Amino acid sequence: MTLNSKTVSHAWPAKVTIHASDGWRLCLHVVDGQEPKCKAPVLVVFPALAATSGVYVRMALSFVKKGYRLVLVDPRGIGDSGPLPSAMVD
Repeated sequence: MTLNSKTVSHAWPAKVTIHASDGWRLCLHVVDGQEPKCKAPVLVVFPALAATSGVYVRMALSFVKKGYRLVLVDPRGIGDSGPLPSAMVD
């Protein structure tokens, strides 16, 4: 599969925000260039050493070209994932 203008726009990361029961806002970026009903393998990527998931977008796009779907995670307090909605956070 090659990335063309149609595939790139479809494969660009979609931001998904999850609100956890303990108040944390967690952010995932889903990179998916596959057809909706395709059973492509999913890779979940957790960044290293406080890096944001955005660091891995180029790598994710290359995996999409090889037929994978990726979920890039911003761990708690990193990137677009926020702290508790209060000032009482370590």
